Amino acid sequence: MGIQISGVTRDIIENAPAKPRVRTFPFSTSKWITHYAQVDSIEIQKGKFVDYLVLKGRNGEYGVRLSAQLDPSFIANDFGLNRQEVVERNTDRLVKILKAFDLAVFEESGEGVWLEPDRFPGAVGKAFMFSIKGATDDYGQPKFSDRGVAVTWAAFKGLAKELMPVVAPRDAAPEKPVACALNSYNADAPYGDDCIPF
Repeated sequence: MGIQISGVTRDIIENAPAKPRVRTFPFSTSKWITHYAQVDSIEIQKGKFVDYLVLKGRNGEYGVRLSAQLDPSFIANDFGLNRQEVVERNTDRLVKILKAFDLAVFEESGEGVWLEPDRFPGAVGKAFMFSIKGATDDYGQPKFSDRGVAVTWAAFKGLAKELMPVVAPRDAAPEKPVACALNSYNADAPYGDDCIPF
């Protein structure tokens, strides 16, 4: 007999989207690279302390996720940062996305601004530009997440006239495969091409 998976039903499995996996757009760790994508979806993501407006874009096999805080004045870790500059950056990031995709509605007085989720579907399929750069540590070495994925910074640049093909820069960082947890000292050979030995 198999192992029962709690919290999962047949309906959930059969209705799960079968989207192909996306790859990170090619990037360099020394300079910002501009790419083009089409809006795949816009959604609101609930956070522990602040909610986010999340823009997901795609160009062929490549995907990108850009987010902006819905409360620009919230700063998670102050650590001596210039508070005014951080709030201005957060506000600028949110305003660029709201304006580009016409997602804001205004009170009659003109003072209050509201995000209108009913306008999200109108943005799907629109082409936009963004820039991406690899994150580095204090020694200039690329940063990697605990899953072995290169950490990147991405910035929304605005709408584009058309979707341009993805061009890798000459000094693009190679994709680093994720190390599989099964490849430990007491495990057999890897179970697929996505895993590499430690």
